[in-house]
Amino acid sequence: MEAATDWLLKKPWIDRQRVFATGGSYGGYMVAWMNAHVKPGRYKAYICHAGCFDWVGMFADDAYGWHAQELGAWYWQDMTKPHSQSPHAFAATMQTPTLVIHGAKDYRVPDAQGLAYYNTLKAKGVDAKLVWFPDENHWVLKPRNSALWYGEFFDWLQRYDPATKPKKSLRKPSAKRA
Repeated sequence: MEAATDWLLKKPWIDRQRVFATGGSYGGYMVAWMNAHVKPGRYKAYICHAGCFDWVGMFADDAYGWHAQELGAWYWQDMTKPHSQSPHAFAATMQTPTLVIHGAKDYRVPDAQGLAYYNTLKAKGVDAKLVWFPDENHWVLKPRNSALWYGEFFDWLQRYDPATKPKKSLRKPSAKRA
């Protein structure tokens, strides 16, 4: 899981103090998984866009039919299988600051996934920020929302980048941020 980062960290042109991980959809799931399983400090911060946090809660998605095949069982047959693959089951170890981005109209990964991840981090005292788009789905497609998405994305990285000074954001508000 971490082989690419291990490889990069061996390169002389990589600044080991400026390593971040971001991902959307399955990549968002991987970011949440990494927050629970990768030693804190390896990554300065994470960004999770439309990522799965709880495989049982994912039964509310528009593609539930493949869950048993992917997870090894329906949750009512063997709860240990979906829990063993759910970041929420390992939340106790999450410590890395995370920007969580989600759309309310996301039926592939329902927005409750992002809300639960964000709320969990906040309840644990982990620095987290939520950008929630009430009018977007799995993809942020509206031009104004897309501009906000990129502004929030780069602002979050800059916030945790020890080599940069904070700059004024060019974001225009259209999403709800917490």
